Amino acid sequence: MTKLTLTHNMRSNLLSLQHISKQVSVTQNKLSTGKKVTSAIDNPSSYYTAVSLTNRADDLNALLDAMGQAISTVNGAITALKSAISFLEQGHAEAGKILMGMELTDTRQDPDTPVDPDPDTPVDPDPDTPIDPDPDTPIDPDPDTPIDPDPDTPVDPDPDTPVDPDPDTPVDPDPDTPVDPDPDIPVDPDPDIPVDPEPDIPEDPMQDYIDAGYTILSSTSTMEDIQNAIQTNAKIVLSSNIVLTSPITINKSNVLLDGNGYTISFNSSSVNENMINITSGGNNTTITNLQIDYNNSAGGAAIYIDSVNAEANITSTQINADGNKVYGIQVVNGGVANIDTLDNITVSGKRSQKTSTELSGSYDGESNTTAMVSQLQENALAATAANQFYVVSSGDSNFGAGTWYLPSIGELAQMYGTDMSAITTANGNEGADGGNISKINNALNILSTQKGVEAEEVGSNNFYLSSSEWASEYVWALYTQDGGRYGYGKDSKNYSVRAFQSLENCFDSSDTAQVGYVMYSDMSYGAASEYDGSRQAVGIIAHISDDGTSAKIISLKDLTFDANGGFNASAPYSGSTKYTYLTTSTHSDIDITGIPNYADNELLVGLQSGGTLNITGTPDVAAFSLRSAPVANGGAIDEGPQEIDYSASFSQFKNIIDQYNHLIKDSSYKGINLLKGDDLVVKFSSNSSSTLVIHGEDMSSVERGISMIMWQSVADIENTIKELQTAISQIRQYNAVLGNEFDIISNRKQFTENIINVLSEGSDKLTLADMNEESAYMLSLLTRQKLAINSLSLAAQATQSILKVF
Repeated sequence: MTKLTLTHNMRSNLLSLQHISKQVSVTQNKLSTGKKVTSAIDNPSSYYTAVSLTNRADDLNALLDAMGQAISTVNGAITALKSAISFLEQGHAEAGKILMGMELTDTRQDPDTPVDPDPDTPVDPDPDTPIDPDPDTPIDPDPDTPIDPDPDTPVDPDPDTPVDPDPDTPVDPDPDTPVDPDPDIPVDPDPDIPVDPEPDIPEDPMQDYIDAGYTILSSTSTMEDIQNAIQTNAKIVLSSNIVLTSPITINKSNVLLDGNGYTISFNSSSVNENMINITSGGNNTTITNLQIDYNNSAGGAAIYIDSVNAEANITSTQINADGNKVYGIQVVNGGVANIDTLDNITVSGKRSQKTSTELSGSYDGESNTTAMVSQLQENALAATAANQFYVVSSGDSNFGAGTWYLPSIGELAQMYGTDMSAITTANGNEGADGGNISKINNALNILSTQKGVEAEEVGSNNFYLSSSEWASEYVWALYTQDGGRYGYGKDSKNYSVRAFQSLENCFDSSDTAQVGYVMYSDMSYGAASEYDGSRQAVGIIAHISDDGTSAKIISLKDLTFDANGGFNASAPYSGSTKYTYLTTSTHSDIDITGIPNYADNELLVGLQSGGTLNITGTPDVAAFSLRSAPVANGGAIDEGPQEIDYSASFSQFKNIIDQYNHLIKDSSYKGINLLKGDDLVVKFSSNSSSTLVIHGEDMSSVERGISMIMWQSVADIENTIKELQTAISQIRQYNAVLGNEFDIISNRKQFTENIINVLSEGSDKLTLADMNEESAYMLSLLTRQKLAINSLSLAAQATQSILKVF
């Protein structure tokens, strides 16, 4: 093999050219990237220091976006508060305008009395008499009459009239007028004008109703009087408040009950003793202009409509109901209720609702659970577990222990999505469409797979246990694969448990909650896709009442148990199995007192027992305070002077406050609403050592103390004005707080932007190349490269010259 031999000059030139080429490559890289340090090989100290600075700048840059969103959230709340104050000021002006009108009416000047131009100057009682310039000198009463020189001698007042010779005998002033023979009988001053035989007798204020054919009921009317007044085509009106001693039954058609603004009250402690029962035959019943006060500690309804032949029209009626499991209006067994608004219905007490269209036995898992735990205690395994389950904390008033229960079979059917009118047998899956469970499972899937929430879909374990008994030893269960309802033994370990909770009157008419929405621990709600982690999810809405005011929610996961059916409330999802028994085997054949036994046909009746509730949604908040004139012969009867009606003005004021509440509810930004009590956490450092918590406040009218007392007097309106002034002051104070928080976030955002620039600049100083310097260096390298090439060429030529000698 031929060996290549290089001369010393050639080798030296080649090595120099190689070194220059490396330098050119390095310089080209600096020029192309703009950095003189691109890896730890270039300069370890500068590289790692620059990386640290860049990483911190990147972390702060991520926080910068969150700060910008926080600024938008606070700015949105501030903007909403400005508009909210405008609404309250508008309401204040409306109330002030009415109050001013009332005060002007009360203090109006009598037009026949002249106005004193100067009240501080005493008025001359007789302006026609000249004022005596010298009060110490007696005034001559008649200056034209000469003064009697002898005052002791009586003066004849009329010298032309003869003097009566006998002053003791009365003189007839008019001898041409005959003398009244009997002075004890009063003389008619004008015999041509007929005398009123009954002067000043006041008219009966209820006479117009009597003329219109009404039956008048008063506080003295007995229960027999009241019940006898209820006849076909009867028209009944109250003339005073009435206290009932027993319920009223309306079983005749075309009955009109006009409260005339008065109140009917009834107190009871008997189980489900309703106040006004509209039963079969009670078609076209009308209840209007009435206030109802109903109290029953054992449950019932103020107005109970029961039968396909019972339909009631309820308008301008206020219902105040109180007690456990009471209803304002309950409609069952095909009955129909047409009401103008829910605004005038208030109820209080556990498991109480404004309205209901369900027969409670088939849909009342809460009562069933209470009965099981009370009778069987720890032997009621599933019911005890549901009763002990809690979210947030055990003592939480909304979602703590004791607020959850084992659902009834009707509630499980509602959760699945079952059209009760489409089933012909309780046993089986007729009417089950699965619409609700699809919405619920979609929300649970989003929470568990996309939002990191501990949740699971309903149905993975097939059979779900209810608290409804089939017989003493059997229980109803729901098969979630097809929505079927089936009966099984109480000690069969084939069931899963999903805890339920009933939230009564948690929404108002403006809410937009839907089945499948997430319920949060602060009683707010929203779509699962909008969950952002700022609030704690506690359940999924599984059913909303017909009137839209109440809801039932289910737990996010199935409860779990140990091998013996034991349940750990502190770790409700940590048990070894998702199956349990309704009861222990030793108590499986005990009939639970208080829970009706539903055989197939009986459950069918229970599930299909609902009625129809029609709500027009047109509130008439003050109508029951008026005294409406009855109608007779097709025309309105004039009742004379009426109470002052401020209902129209109050309705306008209420509309303003409603819009105010809508504004507060719509002021959220990315799921956070500072004006509904949500808190906003803003991070200023990557390690969360520097944060700002902006505490939200509920600015709804109720929380601001605006009681919405109906206007009936000056005092009512003055109270409203004071409440508005207080609310406006509170909102302005909170607006100032938000303004300060806005400035803090803005300053921190500006600081963060500046510090990012400082960090980036520091990193650049360590890594960026001087382009002028590197360009000049590149030019010198290229020159050196050319010279090296030329030198190598010359060295090669020198070698070739030696070869020419030979």
